[in-house]
Amino acid sequence: MAAGLSTISSTLSSVIGGGLNGILSIEQGISNFEQTVVWPQNLIIRPVRSSGSVQGIFGQIEGVMRVPVNSATLPATQQFEQILLSRDPNQIAQTGVQYTAVYGAVPDATAASPQAPGYG
Repeated sequence: MAAGLSTISSTLSSVIGGGLNGILSIEQGISNFEQTVVWPQNLIIRPVRSSGSVQGIFGQIEGVMRVPVNSATLPATQQFEQILLSRDPNQIAQTGVQYTAVYGAVPDATAASPQAPGYG
C-alpha cells in the first residue's frame, strides 16, 4: 500500500504538478507584462504627482485672488473703490457718478490747451 501511495504521490507531483507549474509560469508572465507594459506603476504615479503640483499652484492662485486690495480711507473714495472692486456689472453705471464725486467733473475734450503736455 505504501508503494501504491508513493506512486500516486509521484504521479501527482510530476504530471499534475508540472502542469500547475506551467500554469503558474504563464500567470507570472502575464502579470509581469501587465505591470511593465499595460499599467506600469511608475508611469501611473507620475501624472498623479503632477496633478498634485497643479492643484497646489491653483491653490496659491486662489489665495492671491483673496488678497484684499482696497486701500481707500475717505468715505467718497471708499465708495468709488467699492464699486470698482465689486465685480458687479450692475454698478458700472454708478462709476461715473462716483468718479465725479471723488475727482470732479471730467473736462471736455476740447478744453485742453494745445500747449498742454502730450500734444505735438
